[in-house]
Parts: sequence; structure tokens; C-alpha cells
Amino acid sequence: TLEASNRFTEPAIAFAINQQMAELSASALQEWGGGCWSQHPLRVGVLNAGNIPLVGLQDLLAVLITGHAYVGALSSKSPHLLPAFADEIQQHAPDVPIAFEDADLLFQRVDALIATGQDDTIEWAAAQCEAHDVAPGRRLLRGHRYGVAVIDGQESEDEREQLAEDMLLH
Repeated sequence: TLEASNRFTEPAIAFAINQQMAELSASALQEWGGGCWSQHPLRVGVLNAGNIPLVGLQDLLAVLITGHAYVGALSSKSPHLLPAFADEIQQHAPDVPIAFEDADLLFQRVDALIATGQDDTIEWAAAQCEAHDVAPGRRLLRGHRYGVAVIDGQESEDEREQLAEDMLLH
């Protein structure tokens, strides 16, 4: 990951991995999934962004804990972390449906899509969905976002530190 075309540093990668892993537990996943299990599993394609290390983990988990099959396209900025996590899952549960595919080929294999990216990426993904009959109701297309924090000076040291982390990471 450090050798990929990105601006990630070793401390940023370690922080991202530790942050995500600290949140993962069986009870957290059960709570997050809310008991939602698909009666009609789909192959869900995910176009992963590459803005922070391991950014696609939550989409991967959301697809799997709701009973769907995951087909991901990796960002060139982070091509190794998510597959390493997926390999670990499949070592313990080989039947978990996880696959990775080139973005151009992904649309030939999926029934639904989750995509995150810049405007041109989202426009391309929407056009590919149209060309491959991915219904509008089966698309979650998330463009870039901006965050705003309103502070009034009454924040605790911990709250200011968390805000600083969010600004630096996202």
C-alpha cells in the first residue's frame, strides 16, 4: 500500500487499520446489521474509493452481513488492504462470497451497485448501470461530500482531538 500511487503514510495506514479493527466485534456487527438479512441475495458490486486506507471495509461488511455476495473493484490508491482483510475472512469462512474484479468487468457480474467517488466516477458508474440493466433502485451512488463542524469553544480536549483526526483523515 505504501508503494501504491497515494499519499498514505505508514502512521496513517496503521491508524486506519487500528481504528477499523477496534470497532469490529460480533456484537457490533449484529447491532449494525440490525437483523436485516436478504431473502433474495444479490451480487452487489462495490466501486471502492481510495481516499483513505481501508475505506471500503464498511461497504464490504454491509454487503456481507445482509446476506449478499460482494464483488468489489479496488482503487489503485489502496489495492492491497481490503483483499488482505477478505483473505482473512475467507480463511475462517471459505464460503463467504467475496470476489474482486476490474471496474470495467464488475458491471457484467452484479445485480446492484454501491459506488463512491468524484462526479466523473459517479457519472460513469450511472452510465454503466444503465448499460448493464442495474435498476435505479439497486444503486447507491455517493459523490464527494463536504463536512462542516461548528464549534463554540466549549469543546473538551477529547472532542477537539477527535475533530482534528476527522479533518486530517477525511
